Amino acid sequence: MEMQDNRELVNCLQALVKGDFEVSMGVGVVETGENTEAAWLVNELATRLRGLDSEIKHLKKDIADEGKFGGQIEVHGSEGAWAEIVSDVNAISRNLKIQVRGISRVITARANGDLTLFLTTGAKGEIQELEETINVMGRQLETMTREMTRISREIGSEKRSESRVDVPRLAGAWQDRARNINTKADPVRGPPGEVRSET
Repeated sequence: MEMQDNRELVNCLQALVKGDFEVSMGVGVVETGENTEAAWLVNELATRLRGLDSEIKHLKKDIADEGKFGGQIEVHGSEGAWAEIVSDVNAISRNLKIQVRGISRVITARANGDLTLFLTTGAKGEIQELEETINVMGRQLETMTREMTRISREIGSEKRSESRVDVPRLAGAWQDRARNINTKADPVRGPPGEVRSET
């Protein structure tokens, strides 16, 4: 009987190594077998692995499939490295929620005409690059809006036809728009379509 119990124990451990968390030692082995404690430990390990696997899959579904951020996982009886894994996964989820919601809040503000908000989440890597790009876009929008307001005032109210858009580091469509405004604002003075832009 002991040899049979040992074989079942080995088979269960091999299954766990291969990622099969549905295995378990038979009730007879756990209660009356020669390897009762080992059998109980194997079953407890399988139970925790199943719990962790289920929680992570649920969190993945929330984030990847349903677009819900900030979910937390919980594995009953976690301690030691198990607790650290749970804590690390939850920290990733929380940080992702903070970063995505911060980006969403600023972009929504831009869409609603509020150009005063900027991202300051302290993110690193690719998220940091995205935040910096959004902030640069916001500053350019803010500067362009301020310049257009100034141009309208100076030409419309102050009759200053020499006024020109002056926005630092313009490129692409931004530069085209500024050149177009300058051409219309001052069709006579200076080279046509001249744009003052820092390099």
